[in-house]
Amino acid sequence: ETNTLLIMAVGIYLSFRKIIDWRVPVVFIGSLFAFATIIMFAKGMDWWYPFFFISTGGAMFGAVFMLTDPVTSPTSIPGRIIFAIGVAFLTTLIRVKGNLPEGVIRSILFMNMMTPLIDRMMDGWPLKSMKKYAISIGSVLLVSVLTVGFTTTAISYKEPYVPEEKKPTLGEPILFSTLGVEGTLSILSATVNSDVTTYLVEVDGFAVLEADWETDPQPNVIEVKVNTASSTIVSVAYATFSDSAQFEYKTNHPDFLNQFAGLSLIVDNSVDVSVGATYTTDSVIRAVKAVIASALTPR
Repeated sequence: ETNTLLIMAVGIYLSFRKIIDWRVPVVFIGSLFAFATIIMFAKGMDWWYPFFFISTGGAMFGAVFMLTDPVTSPTSIPGRIIFAIGVAFLTTLIRVKGNLPEGVIRSILFMNMMTPLIDRMMDGWPLKSMKKYAISIGSVLLVSVLTVGFTTTAISYKEPYVPEEKKPTLGEPILFSTLGVEGTLSILSATVNSDVTTYLVEVDGFAVLEADWETDPQPNVIEVKVNTASSTIVSVAYATFSDSAQFEYKTNHPDFLNQFAGLSLIVDNSVDVSVGATYTTDSVIRAVKAVIASALTPR
């Protein structure tokens, strides 16, 4: 919801100036992290989960600016620690079991109602009775940990959604010889490295030929490598894809481009058209044809 790192910096400054009690945000964030770690181990997740748990939503904002409110939080130090653990516990339950996107605010409001009870429970205990304080805090923490651990048995972990890679659909084959000259085409360079010559070809695609809505259409630059010793095409790839974006996965994809690898320079070849990207498919073939003609031209 807000800049987590900035809030952390403000919290450190306020703690250094003793404007807020540093124990409250530290215990709250630490408890949230601990509860999220229990869920992580129980469900076989990675360490991203507890860090995500404490850095998203209103966790950091609530820790620094809301839990530390002196009016609504307990007056004693042990009481404030119990208060922070309780808010972290309720936040965890709401996040993993409730149908609510965020639980920090609701947890704070609920624990605010418990503040008088916490103060009464701690009232009259001398500061030297650290054992009683430790037992109270430990009991609250233990109950919280056990409850969160039990809750993990009733929740399921879904792997993060990874969208499937878009793949082109290949259609009917196109003979190289059937394509005429359309648009502009020029061979920009030819670099010889032993038996392999790398050509860069600038050719108009759909954006230049047909897409009237494009404000500044640019030609594509195709890289074609040929082996002059074996008279075959080594590879075809885009050096620069400047065509309409909706066609990129249709032609700038190995399923389409790998069809050219191994084709002979001296026979009429064919490759399958990428369905829905005919103009862009044709532009790649025209670039390859120009390279073949250049490679077969006597020097």
